[in-house]
Amino acid sequence: MKRRWPILFVFALWAALAAQAQFTFSGNPGGATVTITGYTGPGGAVIIPALTNGMQVTSLGGDAFLGCDDLTSITIPGSVATIGVGAFNQCAGLTNATIANGVASIGADAFACCGRLTSVAIPASVTNIGAEAFSSCSGLAAFTVDARNSFYAGVAGILFDKTLAALIACPGGFRGSCAIPGTVNTIGNYAFEYCASLAGVTIPDSVTNLGAYAFQDCLSLTRVTIPARVTRIGPGAFMNCENLGSVAILGPVTSFGQDAFYECRSLTNATIANGVAAIGQGAFYQCANLAAVMIPASVTDIGDHAFSECAGATNLTIANGVTSIGQDAFSRCGRLTSILIPGSVTRLGDRAFFECGGLTNVTIADGLAGIGRETFSQCANLASVTIPASVASIGPSAFEGCVSLTRVYFKGNAPAVDSSVFLSDRYAGIYYLPGSIGWSSNFAKRPTIIWKP
Repeated sequence: MKRRWPILFVFALWAALAAQAQFTFSGNPGGATVTITGYTGPGGAVIIPALTNGMQVTSLGGDAFLGCDDLTSITIPGSVATIGVGAFNQCAGLTNATIANGVASIGADAFACCGRLTSVAIPASVTNIGAEAFSSCSGLAAFTVDARNSFYAGVAGILFDKTLAALIACPGGFRGSCAIPGTVNTIGNYAFEYCASLAGVTIPDSVTNLGAYAFQDCLSLTRVTIPARVTRIGPGAFMNCENLGSVAILGPVTSFGQDAFYECRSLTNATIANGVAAIGQGAFYQCANLAAVMIPASVTDIGDHAFSECAGATNLTIANGVTSIGQDAFSRCGRLTSILIPGSVTRLGDRAFFECGGLTNVTIADGLAGIGRETFSQCANLASVTIPASVASIGPSAFEGCVSLTRVYFKGNAPAVDSSVFLSDRYAGIYYLPGSIGWSSNFAKRPTIIWKP
């Protein structure tokens, strides 16, 4: 006798099999559990199965739903312990994500670039949230956290660690100004990244550390005061904050990360307190409206490209105390007119003042050992340079293309040079002091004259 299945049972079985057919799986060690590695379904509202073929679904693999634009809602059961790196990255249509209690880890970039996601509820079971897990979620208005969670807390829609000592993430859709609680000592990596409508932030005196890219692309932020207890500003901390007009660094920052204010094009004033030890690579790169640059005596190192392409800078003060000026540190600062390099500087990097077209006068105090390659190249209005006795070498093309250069004064013996040092400088005369040695009738293809100051 042929067995007859009830029609509803057959339909339910078919629906379950069809739903599971939307996923690809891989077995985990032991053979009792599986990981979802991909999705091939039509999108819409998707429910992750807790079981498939008698095996428990315990994880969602990295990039499993990457770029599934038609996905509008996802429900993740408590059987899933791990949401992998980038699991729902770039799911542009995702508006709702339900994460059941049982999920322990949300990987880095797990929901990044889900621009329509509006809210996230973190269950009690979550013990780890990876870097940029909800980055670039421009519609995300708030995080809520189950009060029973032992690792995380939500306050006013912002995600903190349980003790409120670390601010972990501000939702991308946050609007207005944020007053950070006085319990916070660390603003985490990427904490406010891409919060385009963040209009202001009050950083309390309790904060000692600003994490990497903490305020990157906060396009509405106009001014920031960094309190005196902050000792570390992470790499890219305020990168691309294009409307940031004023920054006050009040304390002795010992670690000033590279690209900290990279392309903050509206920045007109940056007050750097005495106590800052170093200015990182590219720290103020392309801050085109930064008018005055004052480096305090506490700074010993100015990193590569630190102020490169600060086209609006008209005044540069380098205090005695700086020992190293990096490669391209002030290149293409076209409105600088005069520079005094103090005697504390022992290293002047390649192209440090390359294409500073407005520069007319350079004075280098005694102490510098050498001038690097193309250091003052293409400074078309540079008319006069004074080089101290301490300089023992000048790199190739150091003054190439300085077509207005007429007077180069040397206070010591002739340094070692390449023949290209004064290339194209048709009017440059080399002046040297009586009694100094190594000079002849020409120097690097330019005529020499005895200097009688």
